[in-house]
Amino acid sequence: MEKRTLNYVAIGDSLTLGVGSLMNPNFVNLYTQTLESVFQMDVVRIVYARNGATTKQILKFFKKRKIREGIREADVITITAGGNDLRRALRTYYKKKDQAVFKDTIRQSMMNIASMLKEIQKIKSNQDDYYVRLVGLYNPYTQLEFSDKWIKTFNTQLKRFNRKRIMMADIYEDFKEQGRNALAVDGLHPNKLGYAIIAEALDHTGFEPLVSLSGRPYLYQCIEKS
Repeated sequence: MEKRTLNYVAIGDSLTLGVGSLMNPNFVNLYTQTLESVFQMDVVRIVYARNGATTKQILKFFKKRKIREGIREADVITITAGGNDLRRALRTYYKKKDQAVFKDTIRQSMMNIASMLKEIQKIKSNQDDYYVRLVGLYNPYTQLEFSDKWIKTFNTQLKRFNRKRIMMADIYEDFKEQGRNALAVDGLHPNKLGYAIIAEALDHTGFEPLVSLSGRPYLYQCIEKS
């Protein structure tokens, strides 16, 4: 029997909530539209996110029964996590003036994200047709000469999770190219353009292993990019 709906679960922090987008669509809305176009199916979207959440706090989401049930039914999962970890590390750096805090924070962040992925794998142990997309970080602190180093380090470590069902959406270079044009008035969160960059980066990771889910041809290559 042909599947009639696609289940999309978005997990994370303020980026998943769309803080900074005002009345414009955030990346979750835009990516939902892409999924509908690619698979020619209705998408049921569920968001589990909290503004300011760290990777440790997001990991705790996975203990909630409602979230585990959502993940169990999900065909597509996106995760935004890590930006708040580094922001907290920055506050510690200003007190101690020791950049080792960033290295330690990234190590712990990766452990937390690895635990999230293990939880997903455990929940979906008998399922094959799903995928997870991890959203990389952009750098809103370009005025700090050491910031690029640690954002790039975070993204390099995050990319190591890439495998058949898991891919990182790399947004760093596009945000760097656009500068403040991609940021909201707070200079921290994405604006309309910034969220479009995230959605397009997710598109570019592809749709394996769901390309034949709807029983229709793989349409992604035919979609025009705006």
